[in-house]
Amino acid sequence: MAFTLRHVALCSVAIAAAACSKKKAPEPSLPDAKTSAASAAAPAPVETPAAVSAPGALDTAEFASETVYFDFDSYTVKASEQDKVRKLAAVLKAGKAPVKIQIEGHCDERGSNEYNLALGEKRARAIQDSLASEGVAASNMTTISYGEERPAVEGHDESAYSKNRRGEFKKL
Repeated sequence: MAFTLRHVALCSVAIAAAACSKKKAPEPSLPDAKTSAASAAAPAPVETPAAVSAPGALDTAEFASETVYFDFDSYTVKASEQDKVRKLAAVLKAGKAPVKIQIEGHCDERGSNEYNLALGEKRARAIQDSLASEGVAASNMTTISYGEERPAVEGHDESAYSKNRRGEFKKL
């Protein structure tokens, strides 16, 4: 009898400990380059549904879908990425009220933290300059660098690196 009570007590303690243990929340998966712009923006909406559907409001998808990618160790907006900048500028200028955005500069993991923070800032400012040349008011844009701290893709190869060298946009 004592042996059975001991087993019941140990099982109860084990079940209680398991119920109290913390589970790591699964990290959100990021879309690959083949994913459509609408589904790429779906995981991280910034607006409430009412604000997105309001007349004249800009959909968050318009910002998140236009990631600008950079070459290794470069902060020059490539000619192949200029269409994204022009599209975003058109969206920003089309609104009835001025829209403020934050331009985020990101890097791959190569290089020191200090170097990547500086490079990320240069990338964000290069995009800001391109948007300003398209007629977007500089007062409606801010920049921030995350360096290598927020990778879009985990990995240690050129495929991952190329997706992490980027500029992204956030509506403020």
